[in-house]
Amino acid sequence: MAQVKGLTLGQLGEFGLIQRAERIFGRPDRPGLVQGIGDDAAVVKIGHNKALIYTTDMLIEDVHFSLKYEGFSDIGWKALAVNISDIASMGATPTWGLISVGVPVGIPVDNVDKLAQGVASLAHKYHVGIIGGDTVKSPDRLVVNIALLGEATAKDILFRHGASPGDALFVTNRVGEAAAGLEILRDSRPVTRDSRLLIKRYLRPEPRVKESRLIVQHRLASSMIDISDGLHISVKLLCAQSKVGARVYLDKIPLNSQLATRNPQQALQWALSGGEDYELLFTVPKNKIRKALALFPYGWIGEITKDNSVKVLSPTGREVKVRKTGYEHFK
Repeated sequence: MAQVKGLTLGQLGEFGLIQRAERIFGRPDRPGLVQGIGDDAAVVKIGHNKALIYTTDMLIEDVHFSLKYEGFSDIGWKALAVNISDIASMGATPTWGLISVGVPVGIPVDNVDKLAQGVASLAHKYHVGIIGGDTVKSPDRLVVNIALLGEATAKDILFRHGASPGDALFVTNRVGEAAAGLEILRDSRPVTRDSRLLIKRYLRPEPRVKESRLIVQHRLASSMIDISDGLHISVKLLCAQSKVGARVYLDKIPLNSQLATRNPQQALQWALSGGEDYELLFTVPKNKIRKALALFPYGWIGEITKDNSVKVLSPTGREVKVRKTGYEHFK
């Protein structure tokens, strides 16, 4: 591997680091691997038509959450939600989880209980069994990592690759609300009836397991990805894996009506780049579009193209430059 002298992680970025790790580790010399590094989760086939789905996500204080405006139970909930979302994006069902925490010694035990209760409440909702993990002392901040296992019929699994020119682009629900909720919390704005929903979308995201099941049951999708890092960057990642391009239509993106009325440009910026939306982005072949619209009537946002570019278009057809594509660690 060629070495670039003085290259920093800030220059390389999260996705560049993942590519380097993939080259170092290579493809494991073991039978059964279907998908390794490079998707929302890894897939290993077991038996004739069964597969196990593996994912893990780490949350770090002052990077992924702040104790200034997030409760310990909220952090526990989200730590599991982000992993369930990755499993759902593969068309799979979450099953078993391991939780590891790094905790400063000064944190009250009651708060650690609340963290565990947040995990447990979401685990109960989605029938996930928490069966072990690890605890360590952290010098100065809270760290939560969950490793989650899922299962699926092998033929039902969806990947980031698989999209073809002419496929429609769909999302499962409104986007941008969680980013708006985060801004309300950061700015310490008064909580109103309208803002309570936005805050909940950020603090207590709902992974789209039910929607994933519908997509799989109706054989709607040719590819799928979770959009937690932002809609725009997720479209780019899906297109890169499928070796295609896309057109995204601004006026088709489903937004919170009040946000769109109050400040449409800000609402669209949150939708494209804000992140924290645990929705699913999926591509639908032409012969399935009518069925997809029946199940997700506001979900159609664009289409897959032959070229490798991702373009965001205004209602007049003008290309709109997205200043910030989404969240990427180290950048």
